[in-house]
Amino acid sequence: MNESLISPFNFSHPTAVQTSLYALGSFARFDPSGRFVGVGRFDGLATIWDLETKAAVRWLDGHVKAVTSLDWSRHSRYVLTSSKDWNVIVWDLASLRSIREIALLNTGEVYLVDLRPNHRSRTELYEPDGDEDGTEGQSSRRYAMTVARFDPSGKYVFVGTSGGYILVFNTRTKAMIARHRIAGGAGTIKGMDFAKNGRRLVTNSSDRTLRQFIVPHYPRSSETGGEIFIEQELEPTHRFNDPINKTAWHAVSYSPDGEWLAGGAADAANHKIYIWDISNDGQFASTLDGGREPLAHLHWHPSKASIASTTNQGNILIWHSPNAERWGAFAGGFEEVDENVEYEEREDEFDIEDEAEILRRKKEAEQDDVDIDTIDGETTDARGHPALNGVHASNGSGGHGIGIGGNFDEDMKWADEDADDDLGVWKMKILMDDDDITPKQFSKDRKLVNLFSRGDRVAIGASGGKDSTVLAYVLKTLNERYDYGLHLFLLSIDEGITGYRDDSLETVKRNQQQYDMPLKILSYDELYGWTMDRIVSQIGKKNNCTFCGVFRRQALDRGAAMLNVDHIVTGHNADDIAETVLMNIMRGDIARLGRCTSIVTQGEDTIKRSKPFKYAYEKEIVMYAYFKKLDYFSTECIYSPDAYRGHARTFLKDLEAARPSAIIDIIHSGEAFEVREEIKATQKVQRTCKRCGYMSSNDLCKACTLLEGLERGMASSGITDRARKKLDAEGPSPENLRTIPFYQPPFCWSLCDKKPMRMAGLVIRF
Repeated sequence: MNESLISPFNFSHPTAVQTSLYALGSFARFDPSGRFVGVGRFDGLATIWDLETKAAVRWLDGHVKAVTSLDWSRHSRYVLTSSKDWNVIVWDLASLRSIREIALLNTGEVYLVDLRPNHRSRTELYEPDGDEDGTEGQSSRRYAMTVARFDPSGKYVFVGTSGGYILVFNTRTKAMIARHRIAGGAGTIKGMDFAKNGRRLVTNSSDRTLRQFIVPHYPRSSETGGEIFIEQELEPTHRFNDPINKTAWHAVSYSPDGEWLAGGAADAANHKIYIWDISNDGQFASTLDGGREPLAHLHWHPSKASIASTTNQGNILIWHSPNAERWGAFAGGFEEVDENVEYEEREDEFDIEDEAEILRRKKEAEQDDVDIDTIDGETTDARGHPALNGVHASNGSGGHGIGIGGNFDEDMKWADEDADDDLGVWKMKILMDDDDITPKQFSKDRKLVNLFSRGDRVAIGASGGKDSTVLAYVLKTLNERYDYGLHLFLLSIDEGITGYRDDSLETVKRNQQQYDMPLKILSYDELYGWTMDRIVSQIGKKNNCTFCGVFRRQALDRGAAMLNVDHIVTGHNADDIAETVLMNIMRGDIARLGRCTSIVTQGEDTIKRSKPFKYAYEKEIVMYAYFKKLDYFSTECIYSPDAYRGHARTFLKDLEAARPSAIIDIIHSGEAFEVREEIKATQKVQRTCKRCGYMSSNDLCKACTLLEGLERGMASSGITDRARKKLDAEGPSPENLRTIPFYQPPFCWSLCDKKPMRMAGLVIRF
């Protein structure tokens, strides 16, 4: 949806899942711009996801154990990660490398580390002893520090302890300036979050209660000398809990305007997010249900009604608030109506205006003076951040040494001295062009499989459509750039569909010239003696995809055998895979359901086949082909809409409209299916067809069965063994029917002299 069409006054809390990211993460945090999400993973990796392309754009590999926390710098250039391996790493996203590594060997302690080049230091923040006069009620016991957060201004560090205390430290002086005891006791403080203005604080405690406080005003260090600290009991303004289920909380987060509070429930069976309306005296607003995968973490978007919640299975759910488009924001004279009305035009509305009059008004407008010196109100920089007179605003009250009321504040100015390169004009470079993809980034964490070996002869199933054209372009580009040593061929199957395949083959022939690849075209008529036009005229349009799919699969193998290739790659995308999963579920086809989501399939007598675009959405491939200006054929098969797959495609699009992540979710569900051993034992053993030699689990393969039905004039998709015996007795005999030539598997190349090459499923990046 165009953001300019959304009313800014309709800000609410999220209500529905917009999309999901299969990120294998334990938590996720938005960056300050809200476009990127940083994800910490159980395997020690940290990844940066772009929410516009739904793809990972950075892979930060430096930890050896699970990542425990992640935070962003002010302008998103630097990312800090910590891990259970006792290391803290600061990453520079501009150079894709770590710039600092900090080793910590203790627990329950807080260190403030200054990373400025000329001020590098590491200072432990500690709680001083009680007053020397032994003030009554003051305990000298020190509790372990369990959580630490900067306030939005960066002037203070708030630390929660296992005893329920909140300690406040001055960032510049490193001295403790306040110690707060929570009224009534709270137990161990597990987490905290600030409202964007820094005036409100919410804590998550071990007593299963969220508490909101008004943050007190602390005197400047210059006024106190930094030698005394405030002892004050904090009384919560609101308490939030689940009085019925007594649910604990994994995470808590404020909305950007501070009017909503989200709490992630520690429910072992459900993914629950509770929303409270702070502006309405903290009233409970709603519960968001994210399914059966329990919640592990959540974080609210810095400027929108959006939440990123993480499941215990590693999926990231992006929640949003569906809004009606406000077209009046796009065109001031646009009038929105709820029903059709008859438009009454003005008398002169569509009159042709005098060109001389238009030219005269244009010249008068050009003569007017334009004020280029005055800056009106708040502007934004290239990343959309608010800027004040060309200077980027800081995340809290005041900025760049200017405090509330315009007074100089040394507690804020010191951090801008000897500043780093995290400037407001910096913009993260997205991996858009092929030049930005290196072999390491290309294959990182992509369900790695050894797809190719050096010297492999690879046949690309080329139909002339967008998928096969993009596949041929990407394979050729990477093969030449990184010297994979592959011998690439184009293999096309002519099904004999007038007005569709004959036109698309012309595109394939042009691609042959453009990519300089050998081309082999094998037709149904040549192989089976039938064309799809003849088949449809006999059986109708209902089951024509069954015939075409079976014949095409065997034709690809036979064409590849003629080319003597080692590998066939096809352009099946994520939409195609999801459709196949749905069709196999509805047909109850367990055997095909177990293998339809595999990237690589291969039998003993068949050529290795793979689907590199398994995780690439159809729309992504279309966009890539469009922006690369590739020559492809875009007309849909004329028999597809009436076929079973056409109905499955329509159903899938309806699912995607209701849940945008439906396609990838269906694929992951298909991957998770496991066939029990007792079911596998009942399935037929794979062997070869007695008539044509192609692989089959029966005496005759599916292609021979379908072809025999066509030859006998049967308008059905197959013949049973009992019916075949009866037909054989009536004639004609099978010897008088057309059959498929006997299949000869290709020569098995020895891999002893080939260098294995690790590549992943191709992923298009924008």
